[in-house]
Amino acid sequence: MNAVYAQMAVDVGPEKVKQTAIELGLPGNTPDLEPYPSIALGTATASVLDMAEAYATLANHGRHGTYTMIDKVTKNGTDVFDLPERKTSQVVSREAADTTTSVLRSVVQNGTATAALAAGRPAAGKTGTAEEDTAAWFAGYTPDLATVVAVMGQDPVTAAHKSLYGAMGLPRINGGGAPAQIWAQFTKDALKGTPVTDFTLQIQEGSEETAYPSSEPSRNEPTEENDEGDTTGGQDTQSPGTNQGRTDGGTTGDATTGGTPTTGGTTTGGTTGETSTGGTPTTGGTTDGGTTGDTSDGGTTGETSDGGITGTPGGTFPQLTTRRPIDE
Repeated sequence: MNAVYAQMAVDVGPEKVKQTAIELGLPGNTPDLEPYPSIALGTATASVLDMAEAYATLANHGRHGTYTMIDKVTKNGTDVFDLPERKTSQVVSREAADTTTSVLRSVVQNGTATAALAAGRPAAGKTGTAEEDTAAWFAGYTPDLATVVAVMGQDPVTAAHKSLYGAMGLPRINGGGAPAQIWAQFTKDALKGTPVTDFTLQIQEGSEETAYPSSEPSRNEPTEENDEGDTTGGQDTQSPGTNQGRTDGGTTGDATTGGTPTTGGTTTGGTTGETSTGGTPTTGGTTDGGTTGDTSDGGTTGETSDGGITGTPGGTFPQLTTRRPIDE
């Protein structure tokens, strides 16, 4: 997936990719959000809150709405005043957002984030792991809720980022591990008692077609010597296309961010490869809240609670942010 979106960034132009990321919900002054081809691989250091807003835009079929942490204001059980109406705007076409969702569903169904299936809901998302495993992310959403989880390593004295190698007794931590597992558990609990809904996607024409090479790959005809099994120097020969030079892959950077948790709002989207992490890690927390009930309202609401899941001493600090899409 990274290779495809990196090439796409070159084809459409990195400046256009940056502008789309801003329209989806990332602030224009996000550190390292620069118009270079690598932008598709997650070089920007966005917060988890901003990432949740951007992914909520995808979940909401391309409609973006600002978030809020206030659901209502009451006194003695009575509403004191009405909050300002929050509106959404179509920042990318529904077809573009829904096609992106279709691609991101494969990450959960048979990619690096299969742990997210434990939520028991249709889901789409992207994993991300920083260099040397200093942070790991999972940004995902269902048709009803977008949530971003980041787990970071931190030095207990200097607060500097440090590797997560060995955390939780594991040799390494990546986005498809603890972040996706935390996401699944939270999403399952947050949506408990609500109907399971499926994605209703309007895919761009031709996006489901499989492209094949324009010509058959060349094949070297075996020589007479090879037919007889003779080789020079007693060494086995290998034809092109065999396992020479085979490497054992790993995961590369991914969805990133760090910030405060919120609930509610709609997701929308556009995807950006994997966003790498950065900034100072903070402890997570989830917001408890709901949507505002306005079908055109794209904001999020909720009460933030201090806490969430804390890591081992001097070790991991998860961050979790959620957004609820508005009803259409």
